[in-house]
Amino acid sequence: MRALTLLLPIGSLLFGGLILHGQEEIESAREAMAERLPDVAATRLQDYLKANPKLAASERFDVILMLGEALVRSGEAEKALEELAKLPDRLVEQRNYWQGMALAHLQRRDEALAKFDAVGGESPLFPQARFNALELLVSNGDYSKAAEGIAKLQSEHAKYRPGQVALLKAQIHLAKGELDDARKSIASTESETKSESERLILLGRIELAAQEPSKALTAFSKILEDPAPIPIKNLAQLGKCDALSELGQSKEALSALVNLLGSESVEPLLTILPARFEILFNKSEDPKSFAPPLDAFVQSKTLGEDSNYATAPKLLACYYLSRSLGGEQEKTLLQLMTELKPKPEMASRVHLRLGEIAWQSGDRERARTELTEAKTSAPDSPLAAVASDLLARLAIQEQTPETARELFAKAAEHPDTDFAENALLNEAVLQLSTTPNAPLSALASKLSSEESKVALALERALALARRQAPEARQALLDFLEKHPDHPRMAQARLALAGVLLGELQPDFELIEQQLATLPEPLSRELSREKFRISYRLGGITNSWEQAVKKGDEHLRNFPEAENDPYFLLRLAESSYRSENFDRASSLFSKAAALPDAGELTEVALYYCARANLEIPLPEFTEAGLDILDKLITRSGPLATEARLLKARELLNLGQADESLKVLADIPGDPGDQPEAALLSAKAYREQATNEPKRYEKAISLYQRLLDDPRTTYQRSNQIHYLLAQTYRESGQPDLAIEPCIRVVDRLNRAPDETEEEWNYYYRCGFEAIDILLEANRARAALILARKLAQTKGPGAEQAKVRAEQIQLDHLLWTD
Repeated sequence: MRALTLLLPIGSLLFGGLILHGQEEIESAREAMAERLPDVAATRLQDYLKANPKLAASERFDVILMLGEALVRSGEAEKALEELAKLPDRLVEQRNYWQGMALAHLQRRDEALAKFDAVGGESPLFPQARFNALELLVSNGDYSKAAEGIAKLQSEHAKYRPGQVALLKAQIHLAKGELDDARKSIASTESETKSESERLILLGRIELAAQEPSKALTAFSKILEDPAPIPIKNLAQLGKCDALSELGQSKEALSALVNLLGSESVEPLLTILPARFEILFNKSEDPKSFAPPLDAFVQSKTLGEDSNYATAPKLLACYYLSRSLGGEQEKTLLQLMTELKPKPEMASRVHLRLGEIAWQSGDRERARTELTEAKTSAPDSPLAAVASDLLARLAIQEQTPETARELFAKAAEHPDTDFAENALLNEAVLQLSTTPNAPLSALASKLSSEESKVALALERALALARRQAPEARQALLDFLEKHPDHPRMAQARLALAGVLLGELQPDFELIEQQLATLPEPLSRELSREKFRISYRLGGITNSWEQAVKKGDEHLRNFPEAENDPYFLLRLAESSYRSENFDRASSLFSKAAALPDAGELTEVALYYCARANLEIPLPEFTEAGLDILDKLITRSGPLATEARLLKARELLNLGQADESLKVLADIPGDPGDQPEAALLSAKAYREQATNEPKRYEKAISLYQRLLDDPRTTYQRSNQIHYLLAQTYRESGQPDLAIEPCIRVVDRLNRAPDETEEEWNYYYRCGFEAIDILLEANRARAALILARKLAQTKGPGAEQAKVRAEQIQLDHLLWTD
């Protein structure tokens, strides 16, 4: 249930709790992290370090720690490791923790475990590091060590995420088939309401494994009856379908699937739902009985009237509606789907089915057309491999064996081992039929010439490369050494470059060598792959010049690439990362205008606006704001993000009134949209310079956020700090002390919350010290400074220095 994607604590350890403040660049980086834009934060921090080469060592190291965390969160784990290695021993705990996170995301699990183990028991990061290590062990199948670690964590830190730890323990038992023990672990979490939905999901899976579908159905139904996040409800609905299917209730299972398709946020599950439909169709004696509920969901009579109505879930249901109808009705619906321009994988699925129908009816020409469409719609998918296999058989019938051989090679890319092996054998048999006198031995006995053996060796090497298997590198190197002039040498070099990029320590020199020795001209597919490799290389090294260069080369050689939204978006991003914001804006704009951009349109527009806003010229700022207005008008999935970005930019331009107008259109209470609420409060504070009563509105917003039960402890610390600042700005310093002291005394933290937050914790403490000193309450300020100095966080040393200074300045020599 848990995976590496859950390892990173969201916001809980933001910048390791550093207390740097006063630098605009640092604050802007923090804002980027708060906006879940760690890549932007990393860029700003890197720029800050470059622009300030004479920073004091302590401050430089603190910024580097911030940068390391931002890089980890943005997926640039290799770069994060480089930066974190620069940190001194005074930051050893934070260094070890974030190095462990980076290594985990690079799949270097043993090294990651060593780093997590190095986090000391006195560190506030220790329980989090232990939990992350346990997740790693479970994901790696090392259940014995994980079980030992869980027992130790529970004994030493019993209050740390007890529900989540128990669920992790249950996963181990489930994976090992220890279902009774898994149930016991699940039962121990019944009082942990935060884990209830996750607990029931896991319980349902346990009952399915125990062949108790009725009990599983009860668990999944319980989730669907009670409030739970939509992704959890979707998993429950999927589990309900599985349970009903096991119970032989196919129609009810189909109803569960249809309900799931109609849910929000179902997209992540769309890739696995076809398998569920196939199971139901295979079990059913009367697939036609599935038509009514599918038709009611699809509303097929109106499906073609508006292409925006043809969502991915509806098209998936429509595909199986056509399958249930069969005959001419099936072909009519499938043809309609091709006209609605579905996503590549669905397009491939539809064309594959049309090709199969044409094949069965003996219409070779139509079969070739449809199967070719299926192969090219989603060229890297299993569906393309199936289409290739059928095309190869068609080529054999038409006496074009070389075409058939190439198609069988494509079919061998199928992820199913048996299917891929069968395709390779078919290729070998086909080659054997052209040179019957070739010597035979084992699998090579089915190959008729050295050429075909070489082809098989290459296919094997490429298959290994696609799986990033350890043997892939040597297999490709051997092939290139033995066959430097092979017609598919460019494909082998690009595959080798891709393999090298996926290694723990990429050999960048060898990668560059592969790219530099590619023959010219390349086919469009290989040229695009060359750019894609350069793009990946830029993401790892954070050097984007080559990606821009290779992308421009591809565009010059294949101008039609301007119609490829994915290519344009990668090239636009490469230009953006190279800080060529003008070019990035142009490319993002072109991508957004493509008729095939689909859901990428809004993404392209959003980043086009961001690129424009990076250019400090009025006309670009105006253009960026205009684009955001378009996104807002579209009311799409990025409308709220567009409003937030526009409001933030207006605030930066000193237009607080206009910013508030934009924010007013974001629906919901402050707790529903905390970022909007914080921006609104900031705008009110700006207005309060001329209208002091506006401070009351800002204070009210902060108080509402603090009263909202959804506000996390970490966010609460930030809001208390902002509230204190607002009281201070409004001339009420006495009122500013109380929110600061609440944070210092941790009165705002719930009893079951054990994680620490140090950034705003210390900022509140030092803010209160400043207020007390301004009020001539030096002794109270000294007591508070000493209290901060006794904490275990990264600001304790600064607090100690501050206490000594207060004592010296005010001659407080007795306690």
